[in-house]
Amino acid sequence: MANTLANYDALFYASQALMALRKRLGLEQRIFHGYDQERRARNEGSVVTINRPGTFVAQKGSITTQNITPGIVNITVDQRPEVRFEVTDVERAYTGERLVRDHIAPAAYALADQVDQDIAALYKHVPWTYDYTTATDHTVITGMYEIAFGNKAPMNDGNWHLMIDATMQKNFQNSDMFKTASTTGDGNNQTLFNGTLGERYGIEIFPSHNVPTHTVGTIISGADQAGALTANLAEGATTMALGSMAATETLKAGDTFSIAGNTQRYAVTADATMVGGAANVSFTPPAAQAYSSGAVVTFYVTATGAAQQLLFHQNWAAIVYAQLPSDVPGLDVESVTDPVTGISIRASRGGDILNKKTIVSLDLLYGVQVLDPNLAVRGYT
Repeated sequence: MANTLANYDALFYASQALMALRKRLGLEQRIFHGYDQERRARNEGSVVTINRPGTFVAQKGSITTQNITPGIVNITVDQRPEVRFEVTDVERAYTGERLVRDHIAPAAYALADQVDQDIAALYKHVPWTYDYTTATDHTVITGMYEIAFGNKAPMNDGNWHLMIDATMQKNFQNSDMFKTASTTGDGNNQTLFNGTLGERYGIEIFPSHNVPTHTVGTIISGADQAGALTANLAEGATTMALGSMAATETLKAGDTFSIAGNTQRYAVTADATMVGGAANVSFTPPAAQAYSSGAVVTFYVTATGAAQQLLFHQNWAAIVYAQLPSDVPGLDVESVTDPVTGISIRASRGGDILNKKTIVSLDLLYGVQVLDPNLAVRGYT
């Protein structure tokens, strides 16, 4: 029996879209969710304040009190993807199930895909890389694991994930580590049964269509390249004066380097072009210590166009949603927010009287940001 027209209002579209969206999200479900307690209606470009997950250090001897309140992080909610579609007067006679299948679910899936793409793009803020060259088995995982462990990341809390592309998924599905009974146990081979890879070494492995590729700057052309600081660099700084490079070479956001005197790796956060072999370069994380002018800066080679498999802890990055305003003149508008995750989706409905169609819009407003670059590792070949 067909639903009545009353069912096809903005609240119906928003509610159904929210359910479809939650089912589709992949990378988004595996990072930190932060949102302000009021969940106010906001406009694009607003800043939302969230609490960063806290960390503590055990002390002996002279004990100092540590703040139990996690640090504050300001995230700009500047991502607002939207999907619009038409519903004809004939389609309005469809059952609710068919309307969801034909229109609402595909629209929500497109939004979910965009959310995951925006999070995946944060790989450029990850300074740690692992070249697995021709490896196709579990050594890819253990190599990335070693780097994360070396960064003193919490490795046994069940919050680690590895996002891989189709090629890596194929390699793992063909690997004995995932498909042999001697490893997985009789009758417990999910890779053979349903294609999923499950968990290895405390890391949940999942494939994604949105694994990014990285194009390197011309500075990194087949071998590591070295320059030098041309001014002192203060602890906590995020921009350095770089010199002693080739005259007009370039850096791309996502290129990585270290500065002599500390093992911390850094990632370039904005494209830069050398002028006379020098440039001001923005980077993350903030400088781990003070560095003196003349300190050697080494940029590490990465194959251009290489897929960036990403090992990350839940607290590596955060997403925050804001509720879009629903007081839009002339439109039937509703915003629906999930009470647990904070995901908020808005549906707007308006009529096209000439063509006897209903125009429906679904949109989101959110911001994404890296919380701790040292809680992730990029794998490439």
